[in-house]
This record gives sequence, structure tokens and C-alpha cells, in this order.
Amino acid sequence: MSIAIGRPVIRKTDRLFFSGMALASAVILFLGFLPSYFHRSAELPPLTPLYQLHGAVFTAWIVLLVAQTALVAQGRSDIHRKLGVAGAVLAAVVFIVGVAVSVETLRRRDGPPGGDLNEESNSLPSLSAISLFSAYWSARPSCSGSSRTHTSG
Repeated sequence: MSIAIGRPVIRKTDRLFFSGMALASAVILFLGFLPSYFHRSAELPPLTPLYQLHGAVFTAWIVLLVAQTALVAQGRSDIHRKLGVAGAVLAAVVFIVGVAVSVETLRRRDGPPGGDLNEESNSLPSLSAISLFSAYWSARPSCSGSSRTHTSG
């Protein structure tokens, strides 16, 4: 008895699910940061250039997520793979900016400008999250060659 192993079947429902979740993430990001970043009130102090860079880079990360899932859903994995190289560069920038913002927040001891978070409630989870992010991206190259592990797990 032999078993033929071919390309994994990616159902339309999988593509809709991942595209929908990426889009939902983008909407939640936009609505969640609308008052503090995207449509910042004039009553709040201005964001420093580092926090502005943080907002732009992390927004770009979510935009990339939406673009990548849309490309796969449309069957354009050729462009998805090419854009993945830019994604690896952006991941490094996300890590560097994330650590810089966490360190700056610890140094300020009050969270981002206009924030009222103390160092314990804001920076430690941020540093933990950016550490998990870097661990994921460090392990990821071993999975990217296999479409079975790269797609839906």
C-alpha cells in the first residue's frame, strides 16, 4: 500500500477565514487607536517621533498581513512569496522599534505621551510581547519552505 502525498488542499473557507481575520485585525487596530493615533485629539500632547514611528511601523505590519492573506486568497502566492521578503525586513523593524518604545516607556515611567499607565502595567507586557514576536520570527524560516506548515499550521 502506498500513499500519495501532494499539495495540501486549501479550501475556499480557509482563505475566507484568514482574509476575514486579517481584515478584522485591521479594523480593530484602526478603531482602537483612532483616538490616540489616527485621529489624535488636540487636547493630548503631541506624540514624539519615536511613538509616531511606532504607530506607522505597526500599522504597516497589519497592512502587510491584510495584503498577504488577500494575495493567497486570490491564488497569487508568487507575489505573496516576493512580498514575504519585505515582510522579513519589516519584522526586524517591528522588533527594533518595539524594543525602543518599550525602553522609552520605562524611561518615562508614564506610558506614551498623554497616557496614564505606569511602568509595571505597560512596559513589561510590551517587552514580553516583542520577545514572543521575535521568537516566532526566529523559528519561522524553518517553516517557510513547507507549504503545509506555512499555511494554516
